[in-house]
Amino acid sequence: MAQKQVTEGVERHHSGLTSCDIGVVIATFNRRVDALDAVSSVVNQTLPARQVVVVDDGSTDGTAEAVSHRFPGVLVLQQQNLGQAAARNAGIAALDTEWVAFLDDDDLWHPRKLELTQAFLTANPACSAVRTPVWVFSDGAPGTGSSPFGFHRDFTAETLDDLIAQADASPGAGNDYEYLRIAGASFERMLEVNRGVTSSTVIKRGLAIKAGGFPVQCRGSDDWFFFLNVARFAEWELMEDRLSFVRVHPAQATQTAPGIALGNLGAKVAALYGGRPISDQAHLYDPTALAVRYAPWYRTEVNGSLWSALERQQWHDALVLRRLMPLLLPRFRDRLSCYLPPKLYRVLTRIAAHARLAE
Repeated sequence: MAQKQVTEGVERHHSGLTSCDIGVVIATFNRRVDALDAVSSVVNQTLPARQVVVVDDGSTDGTAEAVSHRFPGVLVLQQQNLGQAAARNAGIAALDTEWVAFLDDDDLWHPRKLELTQAFLTANPACSAVRTPVWVFSDGAPGTGSSPFGFHRDFTAETLDDLIAQADASPGAGNDYEYLRIAGASFERMLEVNRGVTSSTVIKRGLAIKAGGFPVQCRGSDDWFFFLNVARFAEWELMEDRLSFVRVHPAQATQTAPGIALGNLGAKVAALYGGRPISDQAHLYDPTALAVRYAPWYRTEVNGSLWSALERQQWHDALVLRRLMPLLLPRFRDRLSCYLPPKLYRVLTRIAAHARLAE
């Protein structure tokens, strides 16, 4: 879609439609250029959000001033550097809309994101939480061929218009997001692995507050814990349209994987020991039995995290992981497998999977 078409569409819809009752929260830290692009993709929606809040988490690059100058209708909040979770929570608190949507400061929205979301919510009045698949892109910088979270890059592009043009030319392409289809078993499936993308998420604001917001103590996996807590009260629905563009860049590739994994594991432990039962079967109420059920997922994560910590000589992280093992992997044989080198572990896992299929 050319820029002229996008602009004309925005002007037409802004003049003919009232805004939807959705507030948008963008947390940002020292990404002035990317944040400006992210905000632009929100304010230029064909159906405007009622409120847009940018929470500057202690930036030192003039992000807050630049956003305020360019987008005077956007509420900009500034706080000391408390982390992404705290910034998102501050944004939720500043809204008074029925719904809240999130966008990371380096991601972008398709211009029809809110229009199509509003149509979905109108057609599905029982829905309280929804997300969409996403497109993954980068500007072509070295080290951005794939996401550290397991997704390959769909596009290389410099502008939102470039992304839209490539997306329109690639219907049916992109990463497989069937893993997001969890309605009816959201809590159970979210316990396995993080099944969500923050920049595609729209949720009732009251539900976000009821779920406790983004936990600041789970830095690196606050989104997973938040999605999991939401699933205690509501099912996660899925729209089919890919309406968010998620950026991969070198900074992501250098994140400390063990630190992120530690937060993920902590979230799971809390869910296992503090969550609601996931089945009517009484034997699954036992946390140990529940952990055994999820052992294949947890073995893989602990194995990768432990060896990554050892390779980076992050002895403290390795020790904490070791102490968490009995909580997530009560069976000795599951814990033992985590000490295998990752390549050998993957080979043996595939052999075991084939053996089960042959039975």
